[in-house]
Amino acid sequence: MGVIQNQNITYSSVEDLPIWNYQKIIGGDYRWLILGFEGYGNVDIPSNAEIVFRRIQKEYYKLTKSNKSIEYIELLEEISELELRYTEANAALTMLTYVEDKQIRKELIQELSHRRFLINPKKPFDKEFERLSRQLRSVRGKINRKRGELDKYQGDNDDQVSLFAQKVNIERILGVSIDLKKTVLAEWEELKKQAQNLVKQQQKAAKK
Repeated sequence: MGVIQNQNITYSSVEDLPIWNYQKIIGGDYRWLILGFEGYGNVDIPSNAEIVFRRIQKEYYKLTKSNKSIEYIELLEEISELELRYTEANAALTMLTYVEDKQIRKELIQELSHRRFLINPKKPFDKEFERLSRQLRSVRGKINRKRGELDKYQGDNDDQVSLFAQKVNIERILGVSIDLKKTVLAEWEELKKQAQNLVKQQQKAAKK
């Protein structure tokens, strides 16, 4: 099959990402973040796909007024930043143990500084290496603790009712037909709210 056109263009907000695609991405398939992807064909997933999706997800959670879900996304973002800091600093520090070129060493030290790992050039390198290694272990420990905090959110971010069940209920309540592949997140949330409000009104009227 051919490669789809504009394959690196992604959806960018709750105003353009369909709920169908959203559920597929939640399941781990980032191909559905690509504009125009319909389940087949070859696509190249952009390196920032996860970041883009988290931004959309956070925007969606604000629509649903789910504070705990927002905390979950913020925790994922913090872990991602810590892991990047750890990975880049660890690579630079390791290279310093065998690279002799002065310019390259200078660049590596600058990279470490950028990641908030400062080397004192006036002190023996082996002593500085040991100190920065301890700092790296501390960051790794923090990453592990933060990942442990994710456990309390397990199950809270998955719909307890399937997407299709929700679709059927909303269609029945509102008397509308919903195309999950064309209904964007913002519209989906509005439909849910309308259905909930109508049910409340009917329940209130039944009590009179």
